[in-house]
Amino acid sequence: PWTDQQLQTLFSQPLHQSYAIPPEELSGGGPAAYWIPLLGLYTGARITELAQLRVTDITEADGVPVIRITDEGEGQKVKTKGSRRSLPIHSELIRLGLLDYADEVRQENPSGSLWPLLKNPKLMSGWFSRYRKSIPGLEGKWLDFHSLRHTVRTRLAKAGVSEKSMDAITGHADGGSTGRKVYTHLDMEDLRKAIQKLSYSSIDLPRAYPPAGPGKPAAGL
Repeated sequence: PWTDQQLQTLFSQPLHQSYAIPPEELSGGGPAAYWIPLLGLYTGARITELAQLRVTDITEADGVPVIRITDEGEGQKVKTKGSRRSLPIHSELIRLGLLDYADEVRQENPSGSLWPLLKNPKLMSGWFSRYRKSIPGLEGKWLDFHSLRHTVRTRLAKAGVSEKSMDAITGHADGGSTGRKVYTHLDMEDLRKAIQKLSYSSIDLPRAYPPAGPGKPAAGL
């Protein structure tokens, strides 16, 4: 898992402090470079799952804003059957503007990719690795995107979240007793409460979306 200091270093860069999106030819995805690391931090989802999201995957279930991880759309794949899931959207992602971003993209293409500038979802893994290694202090071999997945699982466990709930959130194959394998009894409110236990006190993130500019309000206003 990433340490508090490593997370602070990663998210204190201009990308996440002022929405300084790298040029498309460097990031491969425009705004995806800003949002996908944050989504990894607050969902524990795989980078391949996040890079293939479509606008329709930001929706509601039982009155709760969710992200759908699915293989229903064109080009979408999941690792296992258990990987199909709906994840409550953490309040921090809502504060940072994820729903507003999704609404803006939806106006342009109601059924298209959530990352319209990301021509190839497979590019995100390589971009994140290069970006992370470019930050002083984060050159370590094992600090990849998948380590954020370990970070989420570790934090949820320390917060007392049940293994059944953690499996439902991260999309791990369910194991153990027959009773634990059947986690359909977990409703969306149960999962919302579980995912809200993710907390990162070492990270100070301003709301940087929408970016300031002509005709646009300053971030946070």
